[in-house]
Amino acid sequence: MPATGLTNTQPLCRCFPGDACWPSSAAWDSFNRTVGGKLIATVPIASPCHDAFPGVSFDAELCVQIQANWARPELHDRTAHSPMAAFFANLSCDPFTPCQAQCVVGAYVPYAVNASSASDYRETIAFAKKHNIRLVIRNTGQDYMGKSTGGGALALWTHYIKDRSILDYKSTTYTRKAMEIGAGVQALGTQEAANAQGFVVVEGDCPTVGIVGGYTQGGGTSPLESKFGLAADQVLEWEVVTGKGELLTATPRQNSDLYWALAGGGGAHTGSCSL
Repeated sequence: MPATGLTNTQPLCRCFPGDACWPSSAAWDSFNRTVGGKLIATVPIASPCHDAFPGVSFDAELCVQIQANWARPELHDRTAHSPMAAFFANLSCDPFTPCQAQCVVGAYVPYAVNASSASDYRETIAFAKKHNIRLVIRNTGQDYMGKSTGGGALALWTHYIKDRSILDYKSTTYTRKAMEIGAGVQALGTQEAANAQGFVVVEGDCPTVGIVGGYTQGGGTSPLESKFGLAADQVLEWEVVTGKGELLTATPRQNSDLYWALAGGGGAHTGSCSL
């Protein structure tokens, strides 16, 4: 097939730290107040292994611990910036380089919002749009495409939205018990909660993987898929904040285009799921 060229007549270059359009400290402070003090300024996870990051001193003992756990997802999913796939950090602040080597925010997000409500989602999306900043959605950082962090981006961090409950669900296509889970819920503990109620959850092989985000929205392969299908096949409804800041419920009959886009179309391309 011949190559097809696409021309964008309105380039969308995002503002980047150091640019004149980058928000001032006062603007960030004001935004932090708007989201109830949930704004996090990134301090690279490996900064104790270096003597170059402002406000952080070299700590050999702590650095050894970081190095020993660098390949473990738990080390990264507790941060709002560090991807498990270190390639995408681009040696911005690596624990295995000499202590005199660079340690900068670099390829990490400089700021993240520890979101806990749909209001936090809306305010974060609005701030990013107002200031023309790249927005990324992050839960645990266990994606292998590098989309959960990024230089000059603002992260909407969903990791601590841990709501999980069993309910009696009723619709035209399904009537029985179901589980409502928040955007930060991980596989660990979720299967046990479901089993106690007589059903199973289609989840990934690794217990630290978040269920709602890129995993299910990307289809969601599982050791259980040969019996039950993909994780995306199990979704009854989504509660999602769109790029316009609208809080919507999407089911096969209500906002169905959004429902099907989320059920396997890929993470964070249509909106951010709060439940």
